[in-house]
Amino acid sequence: MIKSNSTKKWMLIRLRICAKSLKKFILYPLILAFIPLGFPGILRAQSQLAQASKDSISPEVAVELDYLQFKLQLSAVKDSSLLKEIDLFNKLVENALKQGDTSLAQFYLASVKDLLKNSLKSSVPIPPVQPDKNLNRRKYGGNSLNNEFYALSGMDISRQDFELVYGGKDSSLLDATNNPYFAIGSDGDVALKKMSDLRWNGILKYSRDYFIGNWHGALQKRFAQSRTAKIWVDMEGMSYQKDIRLKYAQLFSGIQWRGQLGPFVNAFAEYEFLRRVYDHQDENFPNYKRHLFWGSLKFYPALLNSIQLSAQTENRAHDAFQQLDYRNTTYSLSTQYSNLKGTRLSLQIDRRLLTYTNSQIDTTLYQGSYRDWFTTFRAGQRLLNWLGLNLYGEFTSRNYLKNSDYLRNFNYVNVTPSIEFSVNASLSFEIGYLNIRKTYDFKQENLQLAAVKNYSVKGVTFSIDFLNMNNLMISTSISYELRRYRDTGEEISSGFNLYTDQNETTAMAFVSWQFLKNWELNAILHRDAAIDQELEHNDSRLSLFTLELKKKF
Repeated sequence: MIKSNSTKKWMLIRLRICAKSLKKFILYPLILAFIPLGFPGILRAQSQLAQASKDSISPEVAVELDYLQFKLQLSAVKDSSLLKEIDLFNKLVENALKQGDTSLAQFYLASVKDLLKNSLKSSVPIPPVQPDKNLNRRKYGGNSLNNEFYALSGMDISRQDFELVYGGKDSSLLDATNNPYFAIGSDGDVALKKMSDLRWNGILKYSRDYFIGNWHGALQKRFAQSRTAKIWVDMEGMSYQKDIRLKYAQLFSGIQWRGQLGPFVNAFAEYEFLRRVYDHQDENFPNYKRHLFWGSLKFYPALLNSIQLSAQTENRAHDAFQQLDYRNTTYSLSTQYSNLKGTRLSLQIDRRLLTYTNSQIDTTLYQGSYRDWFTTFRAGQRLLNWLGLNLYGEFTSRNYLKNSDYLRNFNYVNVTPSIEFSVNASLSFEIGYLNIRKTYDFKQENLQLAAVKNYSVKGVTFSIDFLNMNNLMISTSISYELRRYRDTGEEISSGFNLYTDQNETTAMAFVSWQFLKNWELNAILHRDAAIDQELEHNDSRLSLFTLELKKKF
């Protein structure tokens, strides 16, 4: 159905307002609601908004904790010849962790642990890792039960203001909020018999704007030949009362298997199920079911090299809005390479097929079936112990089954080189250069009004990371971007343009400090500012600050 030009104009104005205000009125308050477990919970918030969260302890985190435990044990070794032999495996582990290959890191870590254990079993005792004194350790049915309770309190402070120019007039919209909150939670695990363990965590968080409760439990069984099986369930409920009335209940469960099929082959398989029900569903917040199947094979043809093949399919079905049903399938090929001279290379190619199974596409819809190629490339070279060069590349080529005003085939390219400085083991900083270009295909149809425009971005990024293994972590980043639209021309009316050149600044800082005995202080600051270079009174700014105090029992 083709709408009149006047109708399209107002649709574009509404789109502009929604795009600027969506972060504050919906996205950011919901993200803040999902910061229940300290600020590592931000990662959980992002995955919760996109899809159900994964298991609370990822394989990446697990192997890094295992590696830290090994480093503590290594401090007792005094034999120089043994240290040289161990150092080789130690570098292999570090290289695998840097390239994100947890399976390979686990393989090397197991080898070096065996070497350490066999060499020292009759001479040098390995000091045990001291347990966290905050954990209540007691016997339960003959098994070791660990449990930790905590309480936290904090405040979310946010402010957004943006200006809108239309018909020669300007207006400013401002929204600011202070939202105090309080939460109590518990984390625990118990080592069962026959190489099994049970982990759980729960949280109840209350604030002026929302209430959320979550409980997660996972049972893992370990078998021979590094094979593990895991089943988990996650239950969640939320009531949000700010700006929008939103209540839902959610059940998320799954089963996972991973293991070695041979000396150079690892396999992984997973099934997930999610069910979400809203108190009053509508097209923006519909009740739905989600099924996800995922499998992969990883091969190690040579030392520090890996090739992975994977496939994933996601099916989402809605109770009352079947036009939103979709099937999303992804086939991936990835490879990684590194050596002891500080070279790291990785390449991943995804073929993504997204199909809205019941959708009738016309020019009023903002969603549509597509096919695309998504490729990422990373390269790094350590020049000196304190100096390294990095390169990140990303390319997307998307083709919609049917183009519309808002859905057009496009190519996206991002090339970001950077220089990394490592002052010491705790402090590093990185400087990068942004180079982004997005180009749409306008040749297939001659529409009267183009709702998307080509653009390019040039800019710089700067980040600092400090990690003190004892009690302090600081991470900051800032980017300055020059966003420029090409072939824009005059649009809609004088004084209003959806695609004006802008200079955008984004800054973020995160601090986590553990002090005294059982206290933890977390803070996060986020600042966005987009300054229009062509029109007055067309700027937007967003500030977000959260301060949180946590007490462990």
